[in-house]
Amino acid sequence: MNTNIPAENRCYDLAAISNKGKNYENANVINGFVINANNELEHYIDREGVTKAVIPDGIKKIPRHVFYECRFLKSLFIPNSVEEFRIDLMHCNNFEEFIVNDDHYYFTVMDGVLYDKYMTKLIYCPNGLSTEVFVVPEGVRDIDDDAFSECHKIKEIILPESVEFLGYDAFSCCSSLKKIRMPRHLSDCITENTFFGCSELEEITIPDGVRSIGANVFDGCESLKKITFGKTMMTPQDFSLGLPALEEIIVDPENPYLMSEDGFLYNKTKTILLAYAGGRKGEVTIPEGVTQIGLNSLSPGFAYCDKITSIKVPGSVKRVYAGAFEECSADVIFAVPDKIEYFTENEHLP
Repeated sequence: MNTNIPAENRCYDLAAISNKGKNYENANVINGFVINANNELEHYIDREGVTKAVIPDGIKKIPRHVFYECRFLKSLFIPNSVEEFRIDLMHCNNFEEFIVNDDHYYFTVMDGVLYDKYMTKLIYCPNGLSTEVFVVPEGVRDIDDDAFSECHKIKEIILPESVEFLGYDAFSCCSSLKKIRMPRHLSDCITENTFFGCSELEEITIPDGVRSIGANVFDGCESLKKITFGKTMMTPQDFSLGLPALEEIIVDPENPYLMSEDGFLYNKTKTILLAYAGGRKGEVTIPEGVTQIGLNSLSPGFAYCDKITSIKVPGSVKRVYAGAFEECSADVIFAVPDKIEYFTENEHLP
């Protein structure tokens, strides 16, 4: 690639460059792309009236934040030279399609969506895609980081049984997403922020294979009413955030670590009350036989259950996590208040 272009043919936008907080002395701008002195792509200059971008041929790597906040961009052509595409199209709400040549060695495009060459990984769904129901093609195994992030028009996503892994922020800020059909089996962990900001999501099933949930997975899921955990879930870690609409917590009866009943989430022996559905209202009576309320900051008992009016605690309860009633205005009535041990250490299920 030749970046020694005469000055009169360069398309400098100094204001846009300086707004990125960097000084690109000796940089070239080709097709709106800032190319540094090492022939590396730095960022794309978003310009009103320019809706299609063509990455200069010869570029091999697309850094993550090249297209951040490109309000006018609708279409992006990726030349055959590009080998690595770590993209973040945050706030590019008009972006509609990727374009690649049929003989591209690394990538393919179907209906504007970017996949790896053999369609085993869905890399990115354009934010401005107009479909309301998106069906991921059978054969896709991985949903990449940020793959559907800020796809505001999609209301339902159907994942095929071939999907094994969901990346970081995979569905974050899909503000219209109400339903997602998960495969029957996923890999070990659902990573951080996977459904962050999905404010319309109403229910979800965490399938078999998943043993833990990363932080902030459901943060901002204000409409989430029902969560179902599969046979392998060991450590659900997201109840510390509060789910104001949550009414049902269901655990597969064959799960050897957890159980659920009447809005409660317990350990398998029903001796530790891990969490309560934050959308439930009225009076709550903890069953006799429970010996501990809360486990740690990630499974904090009644924290953020602000719709409960009273909680009756049986005499069998001996230990209470110190943050078990944080942001919970209910009257807590202990049968034997003088024999309660409060703890703050970060405990784990036995």
